[in-house]
Amino acid sequence: MFRYFAVISIVFVIYSNQHLQAQAANSETQSCYSSAEARYRCFNSRFSGMLERARERVEQRKAILESQAAARLEKEVSPTEIRDLQREEIRKLVEASRKRNVSNRGEKYSLTYGFVLEPRD
Repeated sequence: MFRYFAVISIVFVIYSNQHLQAQAANSETQSCYSSAEARYRCFNSRFSGMLERARERVEQRKAILESQAAARLEKEVSPTEIRDLQREEIRKLVEASRKRNVSNRGEKYSLTYGFVLEPRD
């Protein structure tokens, strides 16, 4: 019984000692709480340079957004290019139907039926 009590008491002492060591304040922390002026100095030292860091993050974020916008603009195809691609597809369809002598409605090709697009000069 005595051994059991001794083991429990040793575990308790070790456990409580670790918590007390975790709460032990060093001299720097104690000096910050010695007076109101000391607290203010510690506060300023903790937050000095924060505005500059925030400005740097804002500039970095703007640069990232601008690069993303530029990438989106590069990916977008202009309406003129889209129309040119569509016209080219229609020209290919007309050429294929002329070769088969069939109009876009499935009838025999004549000069009055089908798409006839002249190339631009």
